[in-house]
Amino acid sequence: MHKLVFLGFFAVAIAMPAGCRVVTQVSSGNDSDTKELRDLAKPADDPKAVVFLKHSMDVYSTMPSYTAEGSFSSGPKGELRPHQTRKFAYSKPNRFKVVSDGHGFLQTSICDGKNVLEFDNETGQAPRKEPAPDSIAEVRSMQMRHPMFCGTLLYQFFGGSANFDGLVDADKDAVTFGAEEKASTGEQAHLVKFYGKQQYGHVEALIGEKTGFVYRIKYDSEPLLKMMQDPETQKTIRAASESALNQMKDETKKAQAKTALSMAKDVIPTSLITEEAYTNISTPTTIAEGTFALNAPVGTTPVEMPASRTPSDKSPIALGSVAPGFSVNVLDGKTVS
Repeated sequence: MHKLVFLGFFAVAIAMPAGCRVVTQVSSGNDSDTKELRDLAKPADDPKAVVFLKHSMDVYSTMPSYTAEGSFSSGPKGELRPHQTRKFAYSKPNRFKVVSDGHGFLQTSICDGKNVLEFDNETGQAPRKEPAPDSIAEVRSMQMRHPMFCGTLLYQFFGGSANFDGLVDADKDAVTFGAEEKASTGEQAHLVKFYGKQQYGHVEALIGEKTGFVYRIKYDSEPLLKMMQDPETQKTIRAASESALNQMKDETKKAQAKTALSMAKDVIPTSLITEEAYTNISTPTTIAEGTFALNAPVGTTPVEMPASRTPSDKSPIALGSVAPGFSVNVLDGKTVS
């Protein structure tokens, strides 16, 4: 069975210094002329699709609290395989807890409204603590920004329609409707297509007609894939991977990780589809106060980190951020972290 050995590469890629080349960000000549050319090439937005998408965002912005479960699948087009589940708890505007479970590899992000605490259960890294963002739509840490950790475009919906530019890259593609279908709850839902900000690329969001709830988000990670094809980026990723391996203390895991890295050498993907499905959505809902307590794992001491700088599409994480651990599924079915 084909295993997604390239997941480890993606995890390391976002830990690159901000100065590395990003081949998707190319500009020549006058920027305003370039924008005019893009506007001419881009299809026109469907006004009704824009209104519907903004309405959903406003639904989320007014939620006093929210809980849901998510299942994440990814792979080449037509070959999606489940690789992660998540549990979300949120209290407006900036208290949240997200637990990501990748086949037993747990990554946790908790915010009590004042600080964010992040940790995992396998890598041995110390928990990281930094000042809280003003809202969940403004999360800055790598763990909460990257979709293979605890990140998702769903957070941008909580910023409301005023945050439309934080969700949609209007320069890249039009906002249009796709096919209608029933959501997992039976609600009639509309598919809205757009180009997502950050590293998400072409996005399809399934949104409930009556509730405005987001039931599914699917995307192709186009900017990330283009970046991964850049030879200089590949060199940086490999160097970062080897550096991380050299710091591993468990010799058995180190050997397994080296084997996985070797197998992944020529498996830089040219296509990748990720699908996030949300179920058991509850809002408003009662969330136990202790849910957002910043409790680090027993026997650990959090490392105080400065507030991450506001990310941009050119660099999905802050320079100097500590990279969360990652896991790689090797060909014999074992997971190496």
